[in-house]
Amino acid sequence: MKILKKIVNAFGYFSLFLLILFFISFKKLDRTSYKQTAHYKAWKKEINAFSPIKTTFNSPTKVGWAKVNITPPIKGPMAGYGKRRGKFFEAVHDSVFVRAMAFQNGVENIFLVSADMLIVPPNVTSILFNKLDSIGISTKSIHLSATHTHNSLGGWGKSITGKLFAGNYDQKVELQLASQFLKAILSAKNNQIEAEIIYAETLDKDDIQNRLNGVVGTTIDPEIRTINIKRLDGSTAKFITYAAHSTVLNSATMQLSRDYSGVLIDSLELKQVNFAMFMAGAVGSMGPIEKGTDDFDEVNNQAIGILNHLPKNIYSLNKLENIDLQSYKLALPLRDPNPKIFKNWGLRPWLFKILFGDELSFLKITKINNTILIGLPCDFSGELMNKLDNYAKSKGFNLIVTSFNGGYIGYVTDDKHFDLDLYETTTMAWFGTENGAYFTEIIIDVLDKLS
Repeated sequence: MKILKKIVNAFGYFSLFLLILFFISFKKLDRTSYKQTAHYKAWKKEINAFSPIKTTFNSPTKVGWAKVNITPPIKGPMAGYGKRRGKFFEAVHDSVFVRAMAFQNGVENIFLVSADMLIVPPNVTSILFNKLDSIGISTKSIHLSATHTHNSLGGWGKSITGKLFAGNYDQKVELQLASQFLKAILSAKNNQIEAEIIYAETLDKDDIQNRLNGVVGTTIDPEIRTINIKRLDGSTAKFITYAAHSTVLNSATMQLSRDYSGVLIDSLELKQVNFAMFMAGAVGSMGPIEKGTDDFDEVNNQAIGILNHLPKNIYSLNKLENIDLQSYKLALPLRDPNPKIFKNWGLRPWLFKILFGDELSFLKITKINNTILIGLPCDFSGELMNKLDNYAKSKGFNLIVTSFNGGYIGYVTDDKHFDLDLYETTTMAWFGTENGAYFTEIIIDVLDKLS
């Protein structure tokens, strides 16, 4: 009887301990309407204070480009899939690069920078920005993104989750990456030549699908959006965004690779242009259509499909225009982090910071004449693009949304999916409810200001 009483008492204390641990670690999801929150009011204050300035310029726009190889010299951890637990890559299938394009019109300089990586790691962004500040290049002029390949180098993630997806942290990796990013930026800046710049877009519905497992009411973002450049010396370049995730290669493929964007870029540079750059578009909820006999056959088919849909015969070089260039970086206020664990419960902010680290959150805006690039610190959902595209067109703008701008805050999906038990709406929805509507309003606010 005494033994039974001790067991009951022990079980009671243990249950109490678990209950206390639960309430220390978890809290109810904050479902307050986003328009009633402190972060929404902070954003409205930020956007109301934002005053875009159209620069006066009197010289044709010059454009330069460069790429720097960032392939590790020795085997190291891969970044992309948590299943790998940061295992080392076994071989290099194709090298990975950071690419930069530099634009200047005699007054303003802007830089588009894309890395063949899962994301642009926030700690690398911070080091890079410090380096740029030290040499007098404004960080607001840098538009960062990644191709989002899940088969690139790791070693840059400091947090527990970062190590899960990118392997053991190595400070040398982040320092080297920041230096390589800077080298690409400066090299692009130093080879600028007067150029014609043309925006073009086309539809490719054959190589993209909504990957939310048959959820009713899902849509796709099938636009291939391009910025096309022809310089006075005849050299050409193409900037491309597309929304299909670079996940053709699966977690069992242990070779370093750029995935389908690498084949696409290589094919363009082999036969069509002197330089090409790819940035991940609104990749949230968007997946590739995998057709082929094995992973790398599927990669080739995905790339060829997009290549065949690219707009043709777009260069004219009839007139070198004076291009309006504008570049801004705004604060991006958010709810307190509260990743959903159960339907109505999520992690408390203190536990989030232990597991995920401190977030880096800002909004990047780049204007090239009537083409507006919005850089977001997330996997932004392609389901939200149709409304935004239509609104931008009504304002006379071409809209390009890029993900992975140097910060990272998880996924932003269509709010109608939030309560579904899906990877994108549970594991990766770090900042609570209604972010789809919030981010949509943010982009509309920016377009209103720029118009």
